[in-house]
Amino acid sequence: MIPLIAALGLALQGGPYDADPKHPWNELHEALFTWRPLTTKTRITAGLEAEPLFWPISADEWTFSAALLPLLDRLLENKSDGLVKDPLKRAVLQRDLWMFLDGLEGMPQGGGRSMPPEDEAARDGARRRIARLMRRLALSPEEIRALPDNLRAAVTSGRVLKAFDPAEPERPFLPADLMDPKGPWVLLAREDGVPAAEQHVKHFRGRSAFLIFASVPGGTEPTLDFFRKLGALKKEKPPVASPEGTRLLFVRRSFLLDADGLPHLSPLTEEARIRVQLAKPGPGAGGRFEFHLNRADLFGGVGGGLRAADPEEQAVLFFFHRGSAKERIRPSCSECHGFQAMPQTALRYGGHDRQLGVLSTGMPLRSTAVEQEAEATLKWKQADKSWEILRRFWPKE
Repeated sequence: MIPLIAALGLALQGGPYDADPKHPWNELHEALFTWRPLTTKTRITAGLEAEPLFWPISADEWTFSAALLPLLDRLLENKSDGLVKDPLKRAVLQRDLWMFLDGLEGMPQGGGRSMPPEDEAARDGARRRIARLMRRLALSPEEIRALPDNLRAAVTSGRVLKAFDPAEPERPFLPADLMDPKGPWVLLAREDGVPAAEQHVKHFRGRSAFLIFASVPGGTEPTLDFFRKLGALKKEKPPVASPEGTRLLFVRRSFLLDADGLPHLSPLTEEARIRVQLAKPGPGAGGRFEFHLNRADLFGGVGGGLRAADPEEQAVLFFFHRGSAKERIRPSCSECHGFQAMPQTALRYGGHDRQLGVLSTGMPLRSTAVEQEAEATLKWKQADKSWEILRRFWPKE
């Protein structure tokens, strides 16, 4: 979701897919990621960012067909999709193409939507080509399930701590016990069946499952009890803070499409965000950590391809209304979520009281499994207009 600025990685090679910078896959990657003119202050080295940089800002007009369509035609005519056999590389390229395809009708930004590019005929021409290439890149359901678990690889890589160190609150960590069934983490879901991170799902048009894990000191029962109490709020003041030591982990995992155009949750983690409730939370980076997909590291088997943002690292952030300037990465979520380790999805606006100020109404949450939250996301995706467009252009063979 957030592109990272980094100095290493692709500087040592021609591109993410091959050492030859003129390799057709590298040229396609370059077209998807750097075609939009950016100022020298905001430009990001190709391949080091997590997402294609095609979000137009406000009402900016943008075009793509002159640069992208001839390249797609050459790829399809020359059957260049067969040049790379590595399932992981094929999966990542399909993921990027899917995002671009969805973006052709405009991307959600805050309460509105960005301007679609060019005209409907040009967009349909691109959709037809992209869908054909996506199908050629498709893995089987078995191959999708067999992709590497890069979050687990990041945990075991030795590049980051396996637990939060209060003595070094800015040092990144990834919990080694996240998926331990007897561990302290609870995967949260809304009781109404809507994806827990609904706004994030909307922004990324249901191409990823967003998983919210929580751990309150004491284990699973204190964690569930804490969220039950939040869910019971009826136009009341919310707790001032989560218990000290509370941890939230926000994981985004990608869906991939098989040859029939059916989505399957993959093991591929695209980003992980962590918050730890400190005794004195503030605007600094302490207790806040961000990991984002880096293709060079992922394909090279380095740290699971999840690169941790440094405390002062800046990037151009394209989530909701952003995108015009760099800002610090690790504290960036505080604009919407404040400084506490408490998921915003647990509370809704409940009104205003002159004495008490803003009131909150709880959002009932429960524990769930990864597969169930993925199913809730797919249900949302298949009701979205973007799914109808994908099915309309998905080739039969």
